[in-house]
Amino acid sequence: NLMFSAGYAHSMISLLPHEDAKMQLEKGLEIHRKIWGSNPEGYHCPEGQFDFTLPKLLTEVGIKWAETGDIIYKESPFEEYVSEEDLYKAVYATGIEGSKIPVVFSSRYRFKPVFLRILRHENVTANTKEFMRMIDELQKLNRNGDLIISIGMDPELIHYMDPDKGVALDRFMTALEKAQHLKFVTFDEYLRMYKPLKTVSLKTTPSSGAGMAFDVWLKGSEKLDTLCNRAREQIHIAESIIMLAEKLGANVSKARNLLNQAWDYLLLSEDSDARSAASVFRREFFMFNMGTFYKGASSRTIVAYENALKALELAKNAIKTIEGKQE
Repeated sequence: NLMFSAGYAHSMISLLPHEDAKMQLEKGLEIHRKIWGSNPEGYHCPEGQFDFTLPKLLTEVGIKWAETGDIIYKESPFEEYVSEEDLYKAVYATGIEGSKIPVVFSSRYRFKPVFLRILRHENVTANTKEFMRMIDELQKLNRNGDLIISIGMDPELIHYMDPDKGVALDRFMTALEKAQHLKFVTFDEYLRMYKPLKTVSLKTTPSSGAGMAFDVWLKGSEKLDTLCNRAREQIHIAESIIMLAEKLGANVSKARNLLNQAWDYLLLSEDSDARSAASVFRREFFMFNMGTFYKGASSRTIVAYENALKALELAKNAIKTIEGKQE
């Protein structure tokens, strides 16, 4: 009840236009509250996907923390040194417009492969011992008692993988329960005890584990282009409404001012070397791998995305400011 991904499906938020992504999150929370009677505070990133719009989107809908795979952190290009123990601590992940959110990591890099072998009944005893050996090894780095190991699997896969329908999992969990130095906690309990100490720029990835064709946004700057197209469409809608309102005698001066600002922000967004002057490699590099800050320098692409989002908001607000007919 403390974490959700969508509530009714596996929406890949990083692959959706900005407005759609927010509506998916809101719909997921609505379903949790209505069907399950729960009010989740955490967000599981489906298939480990993550991008720089998520921190803002999640905080806007009331989510307090997120969980994704540690592989994303390990492979983030602007985090120059990620130690072994870093993968088992929470961090603040940055996003657009100065947003950030606490992120905890599932242990996909080392622990999950062993866990999968256990579920598949591949020498359960030996693999359970290997898992415990890895825990003991990590415990040597656990100087402050703040390291957390998280493993998980789709529940239906236990049915598919385990011929005894849960016997291997039960044996494995019993072994964990007997370990004196282990404590079972939920993510929210952990975050109450241990606040993140590092602020990082996580690599944008559409999927860290599904292996499906979820990489279409990575072929260039389609996500930025999609947002710009949406902003341009909204500007044209506002232009038509303002023109009609003016003919009907409405005061549209504020609306025109906001509309001019919307065009300015859209032009600023389009004037991004991450999309135009850069080569294909650099375009992908800037668009999807740069974090909010890199050694104090703002990412040009994130600024471009923020400008497009501002253009969209201004165009919507322009319509709202149209005043009634002047006497």
